[in-house]
Amino acid sequence: MVDGGYTEYGYRGLEEVRAKDIEITKLKEEISKLKMQLQGMENRCNDLQAKASIPRY
Repeated sequence: MVDGGYTEYGYRGLEEVRAKDIEITKLKEEISKLKMQLQGMENRCNDLQAKASIPRY
């Protein structure tokens, strides 16, 4: 994306592009953490549903 300090937007936009790249990286990490948290919650929900459907004699 960046070649020799020059972008397709010219020199003026280089810092903005770098800042956005950093922001994108942080947001991807946050998304990954949230997906793992969601998966854990879904697993817990499935466990509770399974326990609720077991007949009690």
